Amino acid sequence: MSKYSVLFLILLLVSPSAFAISRTCTRLLDPPRISQSLRLCADNYYPQGISITADNIVLDCGTGVLKGNFKTNGIIIENRKNVTLKNCQIANYEAGILIKKSSGITILNANLIRNIIGVKLIESTGIIVENSFDISITRPVQLLSSAGNVFHYNNKRLEGDQCRLNQCNQPSGIARHDHILAKAEEPKKSLRRMLNDSIRAWLA
Repeated sequence: MSKYSVLFLILLLVSPSAFAISRTCTRLLDPPRISQSLRLCADNYYPQGISITADNIVLDCGTGVLKGNFKTNGIIIENRKNVTLKNCQIANYEAGILIKKSSGITILNANLIRNIIGVKLIESTGIIVENSFDISITRPVQLLSSAGNVFHYNNKRLEGDQCRLNQCNQPSGIARHDHILAKAEEPKKSLRRMLNDSIRAWLA
């Protein structure tokens, strides 16, 4: 049997997703407006503010770092639903993440460093901040007319009035669920890498 026949059989048996050599990533354009799910390429970015302009999307910052000048907000989510931010490292903004008139926003594995305020909520509910770190200049969370939210930081406990109408210091479990799903994908990723390597060697 020729090598092309074998390759054809492999193509029939293996899912198309197995041929993705690597996950694609996106570099921020100026002005950064995100309207679809994406993962940032590894780099230092200096945006004056990233606007999320669509519902039901995931922004995975990967190993990208967002750096500001303390005069603007890092990521702005306004009038949105069901947006997830993952692995975002955000430094030197007025508010690292500003969420206004939104619901169902999830922030996982964030590192909020030297922002004046880590996360600022205005008229928002159902916001989950979990498995994250905050080293803010003023405060990790500022709430304006916002209730029914969850805040869980790995390096600090929240206290006071902000915890009266919101859940503080107790994880919702969504970060653990996300971790379990990611671990379950690891064997599949290894198999895809092996298949990709075998196919490239066969075609060489």
